[in-house]
Amino acid sequence: MLPSVPAVTLNLLGTPSLVVGGRVRLLERKAAGVLAYVCLEGQVTRERVAGLLWPSVPNHSARNNLRQVLWRLRSYGDLVVGEPLLALAAHVHADVTASLLAASALPASGPAGLGEPDLEQPGWEGELLAGKDFSDCPAFEEWLLAERERFRALRRDALWQRCRADQAAGDLGGALRRAARLLELDPLSEPAYRLIMTLHVGRGDRAAALEAFYACRETLRRELGVSPTPETLALADGIRSASGVDTPGLPTAPTWQPPLVGREAEWTRLNAALDAGQNVIVSGPPGVGKTRLLREVLRARGPVLCLASRPNDEAVPYLALGRLARQLLKAYEDAKVLGLASTPEPLEDWVRVGAAHLLPDLWSEEPGTEPLRSPAAQRRFLEAVTRLVTSLLPLALATQAGSGFGGPGSLMFDDDQWMDEASWEAWMFVFSQPEWRSLGVQVGMTFRQGELPFARLKTVARLVEGRAALTIELQPLREAGVQALTSAFLERQEPGPVAASLVGALWRHTGGNPLFVLETLRSLIDVGRLPGHGEELRALPVPPQLEPLLYRRLEGVPASALRLARVAAVAGSEFDAELAAYVMDLHPLDLVQPWAELEAAQIMSGSRFAHDLIAQAALRSVPLPVRALLHARIAAHLQSRTDTHPKRAAPEHLALHWEAAGQPNSAAPHWVKAGWVALSRGAWSDAAWDFRRAVIAGDSARESVLEAQYGLGMALRGQDPAQAEQAFQAVLLSTPGIRRQVETHAALAELYRLCGRLEDALTQIVRATELARGHLTEPEQADLCRAQFAIHLRAGQYAAAEKTILTAQALAPWRAEITNEHALLLWMAGRFSEAAQLYERFQVPATRGGQPPVPAWYAGNLGWTYWALGRLAEAEAVLALPFNSPASPFDLGVRQVHQATVSISQGRYRKALAELDAAEPSLRAYPPHLLDLQHRRGLLALYAGRYEEAAALLSQAVSTAQHVGDPVRLSLALSGLTSTYAFLKRRAEAEQWSGHVRALAVHVQVPLTQVAANHALALVASLGGEDVQAAALADAAVRQSRTSQMSELLARSLLLRARFGNGVDARADLLEAAGLAEEAGILDVHYQAARALSAADPAWRTPATRLYRQLFSLAPPDFLGAVEPPLTA
Repeated sequence: MLPSVPAVTLNLLGTPSLVVGGRVRLLERKAAGVLAYVCLEGQVTRERVAGLLWPSVPNHSARNNLRQVLWRLRSYGDLVVGEPLLALAAHVHADVTASLLAASALPASGPAGLGEPDLEQPGWEGELLAGKDFSDCPAFEEWLLAERERFRALRRDALWQRCRADQAAGDLGGALRRAARLLELDPLSEPAYRLIMTLHVGRGDRAAALEAFYACRETLRRELGVSPTPETLALADGIRSASGVDTPGLPTAPTWQPPLVGREAEWTRLNAALDAGQNVIVSGPPGVGKTRLLREVLRARGPVLCLASRPNDEAVPYLALGRLARQLLKAYEDAKVLGLASTPEPLEDWVRVGAAHLLPDLWSEEPGTEPLRSPAAQRRFLEAVTRLVTSLLPLALATQAGSGFGGPGSLMFDDDQWMDEASWEAWMFVFSQPEWRSLGVQVGMTFRQGELPFARLKTVARLVEGRAALTIELQPLREAGVQALTSAFLERQEPGPVAASLVGALWRHTGGNPLFVLETLRSLIDVGRLPGHGEELRALPVPPQLEPLLYRRLEGVPASALRLARVAAVAGSEFDAELAAYVMDLHPLDLVQPWAELEAAQIMSGSRFAHDLIAQAALRSVPLPVRALLHARIAAHLQSRTDTHPKRAAPEHLALHWEAAGQPNSAAPHWVKAGWVALSRGAWSDAAWDFRRAVIAGDSARESVLEAQYGLGMALRGQDPAQAEQAFQAVLLSTPGIRRQVETHAALAELYRLCGRLEDALTQIVRATELARGHLTEPEQADLCRAQFAIHLRAGQYAAAEKTILTAQALAPWRAEITNEHALLLWMAGRFSEAAQLYERFQVPATRGGQPPVPAWYAGNLGWTYWALGRLAEAEAVLALPFNSPASPFDLGVRQVHQATVSISQGRYRKALAELDAAEPSLRAYPPHLLDLQHRRGLLALYAGRYEEAAALLSQAVSTAQHVGDPVRLSLALSGLTSTYAFLKRRAEAEQWSGHVRALAVHVQVPLTQVAANHALALVASLGGEDVQAAALADAAVRQSRTSQMSELLARSLLLRARFGNGVDARADLLEAAGLAEEAGILDVHYQAARALSAADPAWRTPATRLYRQLFSLAPPDFLGAVEPPLTA
């Protein structure tokens, strides 16, 4: 049998020491550092420890120093074991380990009945490696400072929780002692001072409470030069104004929290699901304890951020999402004040621009946020929201009380049946993203059974089926649970056993619903009769009649508190102290007493009701006429809040208050505003609903109704064109003012354009333009010209389109989007040089200042134009410029595809592949840009002679293009695929696809696509032995490329034509192609021309060999195996 090893105690909190055989041995600095790091980090390599503690010496010397320290420690036994990983020996007991275990097992980490650790150990007070200076070891010092802060936070959390536990148990003396220790840890903590003040009042010592306040005020003045917060001042004022020792509103007994009983099985199932990485969802009827159970389970595992939805939230798109975004931003600002934020600015500009749809104050610079009109714009908005959440949520969780438990924490959605649909869909997107999954944050949700929308129920069912979530339908308590809850409640009144007959009767009458049980018990206490036999309970209300119990409870508080509760119930989610003071015509400090009484009676918690059933009871206790007057006062106050007010009300909520006040005309403008907000966020159905409410609520003679009709048409334009047209016509029939007429005619024009009714569209836009003269500003008239331009362009009326867009440019010469539209027209006409000049002229004044910054897409479009002209070096330079405005990953991805296009033309295939790989993660969710990726990869494979690979890639591109519906992109993909099959000599497939190319070329009269189509058709004709036709098509490609000054396509067309020409003509084409390729840097064309010329002229063999080697050097290994080598003698 092996001899037992004597235990060794390692003390790291305070002065580091070892206790061996009852004797204390102080540790020298480096030995203490080694033991502390190995103890707290677990298994670590010798190299890591040596590098941290001996950073300024060579590695071998550092390892030798570590070896000597470990040798000296061996005189106390084998304290550190393991090779090559070091670890603390099993017989070494460290004080820090005991402290961490104690912290992880704090009370409130489980249901009632779980054990509580003793945190009153002496070592708990010391600082980690106290008195040891490691400034000569910067990396170790940084680690040590972080660990010291972690232990301080653990100590604070432990003391706070023990204070609360003592307070709940009625041990106010013990709570005071621990609160004093809290103040020693942080002498500037106002929450600790407020706790001490409240505890003194609870003990009846009002003088001591005020002395604590005076000490707080003096400390803050002396140390920080500030006064206490309004919350502390209000508490002190309430103490001063109270008469006698017992202070109403500051209860002598702490607020009682019912224990969590009878939920052991659910607790186990939820924790098992969370351990398995599943989301957890708890449903059930009101009052059954869904929120309490889930919150306690999640809190036991780490910090929790709770997002609670409220009645009427479902009417406001993205309200819940915006509410959480504000919470996260506030947490970041608080952390920054406390010095806990690791980065000065965690959100990139593109995230701020995108998230400004939720929080407009996030981005106030130009350009502002554009409405979310397209699926692509909505996705970019959701990507910005995802980045905001994933960047800020970890910090928000880390700064939550109780964050010392460890783990990344949890996000809890409470009462999800009231969450708006847009926020729900946004969360489904966020949760699907890799950025979210990498956080490891767990998600919990509660909802009322039978009230969750059907679509969400289906989503939940899919999550459960895929084992991504666990759902628990929470059942009422069993009789044993009711007995435990009843015993805990009555223990506060009269300790002693509870009659079994009372428990049985309560269980039968309440159905085991915890809230009903507690309210029934409160009612019995209030009426002064607590029977011991079940028969006497038959007269009590049964669960469906719970409201009488809640009414009685409300009537038990003083009149001022009842008035406050009723105002809170009518105000709903907008309730706060400022609103209450206005509606009740009180000074804010006059609210302290009634508010405290409501909290003491557990009717309210902060600015919310303790349970929504209590809120419903309070609301129904207000007679309808009085309720209408309160709604009117609430609406009037909320309406007076400016857009910069931190608690401005959502327009939907304002409208609902005015409607409840019986003033629908006052509601209509707010419904209109709500509609425009919803429209800007891409919530078309919500917008249409809001505008319809405005039409119904408003007076038909009022401007708000005309605006609502107009807005309804805009909301329905993409969903129901007939209804949209009807709404616009209704506006015109109401004889509106000139501006409204112009807007409506223009909106009708756009509607008709989208529906293909181009003549009707032109009639409407001409009418709008005529009315606008002399009444609208020049920028507004420019927008009308842009609308007319789009109609002409759709009709193929290019001359008229150019005339119109030139007028728009003259009216608003600084508008980038107008310049871009003109350049697009020139681009489609093959006038690339003019398009480039247009971009260049615009870029100069825009970069000098005084104008809005050049948008993110500008350099990409100019670079693309340079590429079309074959000016590859200029294209590369423009595309390498930094963005002048906030650029998202999407913007970067689009830019990288442009860069890859240039790299492919230059023959820099390795660089092109890297650029396409970098772009793909940001663009794969955007079909038009995914198509660009597929096409460029296919084009690259085609140029490299990897024809099978090119065929697969370009087949994908054609399929995507057919889905996207962009004829230019489709034409390029079809031409590439047809050319590939021709090179593979698969004649049947080549001829099949050439038919599609030929048919599309009739409709798409864009020079770039025509040249690509002629290349493909020439190759197919040659494959069929029709060399004359092939030569004619190649000749057409040369002429078109030359006319449009497309140097690269001209060089490739010349190379193609040389295949079908006679010796002299072919040589001329090859020489011109070689010259163009050399000038533009088109390496593959230059090589192919040089190789072809070397067949008749040996002087070209050397250049061909050099170009061949250069081409290979710029490609990945073995990528160009199919490229024919240079000719030899």
